[in-house]
Amino acid sequence: METYFKKIGIEFDCQQCGKCCDTDGYVFVSVREAGRMARYLSLSRKEFLEQFTRKVKGNLVFKSGVREKCLFLEKGKCRVYSVRPAQCRDFPYWEEHFDDKKEIQAAQKYCQGLKAPWSSVA
Repeated sequence: METYFKKIGIEFDCQQCGKCCDTDGYVFVSVREAGRMARYLSLSRKEFLEQFTRKVKGNLVFKSGVREKCLFLEKGKCRVYSVRPAQCRDFPYWEEHFDDKKEIQAAQKYCQGLKAPWSSVA
């Protein structure tokens, strides 16, 4: 995905601002990812799932934190960064950003490290 973005002129340099974790939307997590995070936090998988996740339309997602920010965002940094889910690791290289300039422009509103050859929406 990253190669495709570069090919069409989109660059990304993470600024580690945490703003991508302080926006609306679900963070999807697999049971396997939940297990890794549970071990990292010294919890059982069951404890982790009960404390930090819920089901939405059959999908496992993180519960929302204060103001909808991620539960694991503390002082602008990810508490589980080294074991974060694929959705977080892959941002902003998401499929929905591929063919839609509006999606990329929307992400640019909160992601200062995302650069595109066209101007972002103010």
